[in-house]
Amino acid sequence: MKLMRKMALIILFLGVIGNLKAQDAKKALEYMNVISNEYQKISTDMWSYTCAMAHGNRARKIENKRKELIGTIGDAKKRISKMSDFDGDTGYRDSTISYLNISYLVMSEDYSKIVDMEEIAEQSYDQMEAYMTAREMANDKLDVAGEMMSTEHKAFAAKHNITLIEDNSKLNKNLEKAGDVFKYYNVVYLIFFKSNKQEMYLMDALQKSDINALEQNKNTLISYATEGLAKMAEIKSFKSDQSLKIACENMLKFYNKEATEKVDLMRDFLLKKDNYDKKLAVFQSNKSHSEAEVNDYNKMVNDYNLAVNQFNKLSTDLQNERNRLLDAWNNAAKNFLDKNIPAK
Repeated sequence: MKLMRKMALIILFLGVIGNLKAQDAKKALEYMNVISNEYQKISTDMWSYTCAMAHGNRARKIENKRKELIGTIGDAKKRISKMSDFDGDTGYRDSTISYLNISYLVMSEDYSKIVDMEEIAEQSYDQMEAYMTAREMANDKLDVAGEMMSTEHKAFAAKHNITLIEDNSKLNKNLEKAGDVFKYYNVVYLIFFKSNKQEMYLMDALQKSDINALEQNKNTLISYATEGLAKMAEIKSFKSDQSLKIACENMLKFYNKEATEKVDLMRDFLLKKDNYDKKLAVFQSNKSHSEAEVNDYNKMVNDYNLAVNQFNKLSTDLQNERNRLLDAWNNAAKNFLDKNIPAK
């Protein structure tokens, strides 16, 4: 949200010696205020869009807010384009128009693609990473354009003896903080999502009784969870808020323990089940059985039933723990955004 920081500058007219200089400065101040008023409208719509994204609304569902923001930027561009130069100086006006052109293109074209990317982002880690990278790159474009416009803004003010002070309004503070909040959240979320998605592949292999895939996905999950915990160890809390960090670390510890300690037990059960199914097929294919064969069969069934009960208990315990930690993660993520990005 650096783009809004560059826009949110209060123009303060301080005493200027001499009537002529004072009149020139007053005109320059009025000229700047016309542009600043347009910034304020854009800031308001940008905050509305930011809040919608932060509080559980997917990009597709808040298209109207994006379109409103695009309209506000477009209207500002039209009005500022009609402004004349100021005593032959076109730099400030033109840099503002350039910024608005870039903003308009980013919000209308880049973010249109981002909305489409969001639809498939959760299908894989690579797609989620690409989606978040696209958002970051779009905002970087706005930041670069904002820096250039801000330079002209300050130069114009200095040239006409106008002092600028930072806007400490609630709106600007919220916009400034939002960028830092999203940046922190996205880093932690990607670390979580990488192992979370990998565990889904692991569970799919278990569901299909694919022992080879189970082993491969187990090793990958151990690698991802270990890597994630190492990264999280280097990430500090967000200001004094450790909630998201702790929730992510707890999930990664669960994934690591599941893969290192529990998956082999699941694999052993699948092997027993495969062996049971084969022996059962042989037993049922014979029409007559000796007493010893019946005794062996009964023992096999009892052993298998015991293994089923143990496997079901293991699965239930893991599912309960998984649900508990996922609920904690989801609540931490929601509360983190709610706390650090006010709804209004």
